[in-house]
Amino acid sequence: MRRPQRYEVSKIKLARWLLFVCCFPFNAANCGVDDVNIRILSVGKLKEKYMQQACLDYVNRIKNYVRIEILELKETNKQSETKDIVSKLRKNAYKIALDVSGNKMDSIALSKKISDLMLDGRADIDIVIGGSDGYLDAVGEAVDLRLSFSDFTFPHQLMRLILLEQLYRSFKIIKNEVYHK
Repeated sequence: MRRPQRYEVSKIKLARWLLFVCCFPFNAANCGVDDVNIRILSVGKLKEKYMQQACLDYVNRIKNYVRIEILELKETNKQSETKDIVSKLRKNAYKIALDVSGNKMDSIALSKKISDLMLDGRADIDIVIGGSDGYLDAVGEAVDLRLSFSDFTFPHQLMRLILLEQLYRSFKIIKNEVYHK
């Protein structure tokens, strides 16, 4: 009896793999709460009660899709805030810094980026919101993506709310769920 050639064995493995992929499709919509950890590093605390309540509402909504944590860093001066931010970034995380001069994305592109990170096995995502004076170049050099939501400058407290809403919208898009426009 003739032994199967190497090429034939790889065809069998390919057929098994295709069968597995077709029967058990994996996509970002199948990821659960335990699969992704988002951590927002935000300089300064939310002072207004209405802003705290709005952010808490979106955090609770997002928790249906992923784990989310907000680290409030002490507001001091630009140099010490930058040092604090860089020291708190996780080494294995995909790091994003909000920056008015960063790359612009719409909601669909942001959801695709998050989905791609999930599919690539990047379970940890750190997102930085700088203080009222911004941050030094060391933060921009330490991150994988500098992201801009607009050419406008927003107060960092309002930016946290905008970010949380966009994260929630992204997960609704990823899961193909209805969300108002």
